[in-house]
Amino acid sequence: MTSDPTEQTLAAFDGIVLCEEPNSHLYTFRGELRWRGERHPLDSEHILLRGTVLRNTDTAFGMAIYTGSDSKILRNVGRLRVKMTQIEKVLNKVVIGIVLFILLVALLLAVGSGVFQGRVSSQIEVLSALTRGNSPIYTAFLTYWSYVILLGPAMPMSLYITFEMIHVLHSLFIGWDVEMRGGVERSIHAQARNTSLNEELGQVGHLLSDKTGTLTQNRLLFRQCCIAGDIYGDASISAEESQTLDLSWNPYSCGGLYLSDQRLVDKLRGQQCTQSRQFLTTLALCHTVMTEWKNGAPVYQAASPDEEALVGAARELGWVFLSRTRDSLTVSELGLKRHYQLLTLLDFTSQRRRMSVLVREPEGGLKLYCKGADIVILERLQKDCPHLESTERALDLFAQSSLRTLCIAERTVSEAKWEEWSKTMAQAAMTTRNRDDLLERLHDDMERDLKLLGVTAIEDRLQDEVPETISMLRQAGLKVWVLTGDKKETVVNIGYACRLLDPDTRLLEGDELRQLLQSPDPEITFSKGKETELWCVDREKAGEKSALVLTGPELAEFDARPEWGARFMSLAGLCQSVLCCRVTPGQKADVVTLVRKSTTSIIMAIGDGANDVNMIKTAHIGVGLAGVEGGQAVQNADYTLAKFSFLQRLLLVHGRWSYRRIAVFLRYFLYKTCSFALVHIWFGFFNGFSAQSLYENWFIILYTVFYTAMPVECLGIFEQDVSAECSLSWPELYKVGQRQELFNTWLLAATLLHAFYTSLVLFFMPLGVFYNSALDYQTMAVTVSIALLFSATIEVKRVGGQIKSNQIKSNHGTAVNMERT
Repeated sequence: MTSDPTEQTLAAFDGIVLCEEPNSHLYTFRGELRWRGERHPLDSEHILLRGTVLRNTDTAFGMAIYTGSDSKILRNVGRLRVKMTQIEKVLNKVVIGIVLFILLVALLLAVGSGVFQGRVSSQIEVLSALTRGNSPIYTAFLTYWSYVILLGPAMPMSLYITFEMIHVLHSLFIGWDVEMRGGVERSIHAQARNTSLNEELGQVGHLLSDKTGTLTQNRLLFRQCCIAGDIYGDASISAEESQTLDLSWNPYSCGGLYLSDQRLVDKLRGQQCTQSRQFLTTLALCHTVMTEWKNGAPVYQAASPDEEALVGAARELGWVFLSRTRDSLTVSELGLKRHYQLLTLLDFTSQRRRMSVLVREPEGGLKLYCKGADIVILERLQKDCPHLESTERALDLFAQSSLRTLCIAERTVSEAKWEEWSKTMAQAAMTTRNRDDLLERLHDDMERDLKLLGVTAIEDRLQDEVPETISMLRQAGLKVWVLTGDKKETVVNIGYACRLLDPDTRLLEGDELRQLLQSPDPEITFSKGKETELWCVDREKAGEKSALVLTGPELAEFDARPEWGARFMSLAGLCQSVLCCRVTPGQKADVVTLVRKSTTSIIMAIGDGANDVNMIKTAHIGVGLAGVEGGQAVQNADYTLAKFSFLQRLLLVHGRWSYRRIAVFLRYFLYKTCSFALVHIWFGFFNGFSAQSLYENWFIILYTVFYTAMPVECLGIFEQDVSAECSLSWPELYKVGQRQELFNTWLLAATLLHAFYTSLVLFFMPLGVFYNSALDYQTMAVTVSIALLFSATIEVKRVGGQIKSNQIKSNHGTAVNMERT
């Protein structure tokens, strides 16, 4: 195919594409193009998904592979698991019980109707005339369905319609909250993408959070590096206070370098250190960045902030990435333009945790440039690697400063090695069975015997108000966990910075954690250990100053030892927090699943990147942050926020209000419908089980639509026991929802018993007053109707006041003082 095909050349194209069957895998594709006797492998880089926005080119020519419902995007539609709140689960059980009760009662009343006709009506001439020609069984059959209709209001089918309407309005309130707007010019507002989970926001017990881009800003700054064992830069000095380097010699400099160390610049310009030049060459070549030119300067479009920060740092230091094509890369090295032939690119994945480029240098030699996580790169180095110990010390030092690190390495490849490897690679690419395993082995074969060049250290600052938010959530009773792929030291230091860990917090990790997991009863072992070391004598507070630190490899052992999962969760319940480091996206979801199986609390997961999607979808509630890592987390989340700190208002204000409003609404709705309908049961014993209604038709309609609908709907939509400011000032109020004190099976049973008792009083008190009197049936009906309205109206105030009183009692002096003020 020519670089600029015409309609004639496209029409003459007679290639055949063989591809896998339609599936939902967005990021993988297997196929091959057969053309002119040759076979060309196809992968995910050769397809454009439905809805793709074309960048850096005006036109793309292609062939439709999947269409309509077979496209990968539509194959993913509706694959999200339907999430149901705890309140809905309890409510559904109660409603099913009510329906079965009504059907049973209707059956008993129908039997009573048949018995009444056979034994009583037949003896009375007037009544026998009404049922003449109808057998008792037929009469009972008709009466059964009449009672099902008459007692229908007790089966709250309309409840679900009103329930969803309130959910939608609560979701709108979240989106309208101006205090939860962020981003550029506050253009990103909170959004409830799943409107059915609002009340569950008021019951969250565990918050599992990603680190990068969630707790941190994902605005990455190149602060330090280690090259050939020498450390450059000082992260102890803030970026704003760091000394500005003299980069006036670089026409491409944008002033975005916060590496305050002139020594590196002098070495690079003076060509004093070959490894430094190779280090910068790796940063300028090993990436997937695209370049756009604006006003004579390159603007980089990167798939991740890490790549943008590294390529930007190389540009500031004189290694300027200029452009790329499918098979070439162009770099300006201290003003000298050099063209590299791109032979292959081994892209980064969450499983590989590294990426490499194999290029032919202008001089003709072959070089492999690689960057990746230290745990991956260090095990692939050549033997007797120089500067290894000093580089490892630098890694620990950078981690202690909460900096993100990547190892940089290279390898010289012979022509014979490249030819052999490329042929094997082409054969593996055409294989249909075990293709991924073959490719992975070939990647490993090429990415070995590496020469270590150095380490990059990037600063990712905490977002505003993250420490205050975590402190407030902990006061509210939430267990906050952090799950990330970063080094252990980095995560621990972030934990201290965001107040997840206190200065005197004891970290349970490594061999000590393994010893506890191997104990038959880790809780007893843990408590005894704490008392022996004088950490805390009070058994109830044994874990307040402890935290668990778990690594990805340790978590992987849980598969072979299932009992460790239960023991780990038992320990986690005694600790103030859990830090999981070096975990993969799949392991993040595994941790969420483990917590869900081991506890009854509501789990919320929050993240901002594609590697957080599994975790977000697995949790009861998933929150996506609209950040710079793309929109996959947002697209799969139940709620969208601009900043982590907005969790304060989402949970403590909107979540708590929604839980309280829904609890009031549901309990009152069940009360008013059941007390209304059950009166007909008692009336049946005095009208021969004839399914006669006690109420007038107009009253039945107005009672459901107007008299009792408006008060409870207003209560369920607008009710606020305390202001938003008070909810944020006293986070302890949130614990009511965690303990499910306002809505549970026992409270619903009490509500139904109250409705049962009310129906008895509503019917038998007027009956006792009017019995054997001259007053007619309509008078009694009006009396019962007025009493019913009065009791239903009083119940609105009673239920709301009772819930408020329970909150005050459950939160002791804090809420009491708040009410007094």
